[in-house]
Amino acid sequence: MLTGYNHDEEQYIAAAVLIRKHILYYDFIYLQTPIYPILMSPVLWIAPEHVYAAARWTSGVLFALCCLYSFAICMWISRNVWAAAAAALLLCMSPLLQAAGGSARNDILPCFFLLAGVLVAALPLARPPRAHPEWLGRCAFFLCGLNFVLAFSAKASYGFAPVIGLLYLVWRGRAERPIGSVIAYCAGCAVGALPIAYYTLVAPDNFRYDIVVFHVTAPIDWYTRNQDTVMLRLPYRLRSVAKLVKNDASAVTALGLIAWWTFFRCMSCGWRAVVGMLGHHPCGVLALLLAGSVPFSLLPNPTHPQYMVPVFALLILLGVCCVSYRMGGSRAQPIALGLMVCVGISFGTLRTARHLREFVHPAAWATTRLHQEAVAIKAALPSASSCVATLSPLRALEAGARIYPELASGPFFFRSGDLLPPAQVNALRGASPSTLAKILDEKSPAAVLVGYEGGWLIDLDGMLVAYAVSRNYREISLPAGNMRLFLNPAPSLGCS
Repeated sequence: MLTGYNHDEEQYIAAAVLIRKHILYYDFIYLQTPIYPILMSPVLWIAPEHVYAAARWTSGVLFALCCLYSFAICMWISRNVWAAAAAALLLCMSPLLQAAGGSARNDILPCFFLLAGVLVAALPLARPPRAHPEWLGRCAFFLCGLNFVLAFSAKASYGFAPVIGLLYLVWRGRAERPIGSVIAYCAGCAVGALPIAYYTLVAPDNFRYDIVVFHVTAPIDWYTRNQDTVMLRLPYRLRSVAKLVKNDASAVTALGLIAWWTFFRCMSCGWRAVVGMLGHHPCGVLALLLAGSVPFSLLPNPTHPQYMVPVFALLILLGVCCVSYRMGGSRAQPIALGLMVCVGISFGTLRTARHLREFVHPAAWATTRLHQEAVAIKAALPSASSCVATLSPLRALEAGARIYPELASGPFFFRSGDLLPPAQVNALRGASPSTLAKILDEKSPAAVLVGYEGGWLIDLDGMLVAYAVSRNYREISLPAGNMRLFLNPAPSLGCS
């Protein structure tokens, strides 16, 4: 709740609201894979005028479940309650994962599915095949495949999970597992892929553009036109990731533990034996998932911190599980775990302590401040269901107003929409600077709301202001936030 507002949250909440009456990708643009709005829509329906708080509370619950999953995974692999508690604590204290759990973006949901898949996979992998019924192992691998693909269906950068899971099963199955486990895993993947298959059939061209084409063209265009191309260069991206790791005590601790374990294992049995252990060691799947997550997390350009969430989560789990798995009565285990817990608690507490007092004061929450702005908007609108044209749809939805499906992605498609011809923009159900006036003239809004997309070299809000001024909209002052609201002197139903 204390995480600051981020304009990335706009499109996720807008999609979760619009999906009730519109078809995803077919009727409006959504620049991510489809699971988040599908699952979040019923939650936001319960609290239609507190959608921001509902979305963030849901993320907080998922974050708590991720911590619980990390405890269960490490407990199942190591059979050590102290190691399991350390894993949960380090995950909870990670600043990056805390930010993911406090955001209304699709950051924590795919991590939840990823850890759920690791948990069910750990059940048969951590025990000999004869220690459990064959059907139980196959059910576990079915659920593992289901969860891994659902993670990808929530965020495309988790595409490594189902691929690595399948490769690991095939590798391990050569010696220990029957083909039935691979079939069960693939069946789970197929079930998890049904939402993607549905939207691929309903709107194939729109789905392809939203998920693939946009991400390899539009961000580069936008940052180039704003003279900020340094963010797109690989050295800058790697430095950003290094800085992110350096400032996260949980990640640094996990890296140290992995290095410590690898060094002493190589000294005792050789590096070839360590590599060979991945095929039968229950930490092997964690190591391979971690290796797969790194290039996928660096693939989006620019590389924002939230893309590193799976890397940090898997890194923490692998570090704890490595030092705690089958170490018997070695004194190294309590020393390593004790240091790990102390570092995690100390740095995590120092960072979060200053926020604890704010947490008990709801007036300081970002959700409270945004809701106050929404109340001011609602009071100024001519009716409760007025249609608002804005690149910040969250505030309009929080006020109970309607938004334009063409602007549902907030600034993201709009700002680079002129890369495409107007006919293709219309086919994608989007809006661009060159098509905006036509869309709003055909479906006049009751109001134009701006104030949160003007911080770039190219002033996106300025385009909406220019339209409002040219149509003689009347600007009114609002008591909350940095908003500017322009009222239509002759509003129509709009938005349809």
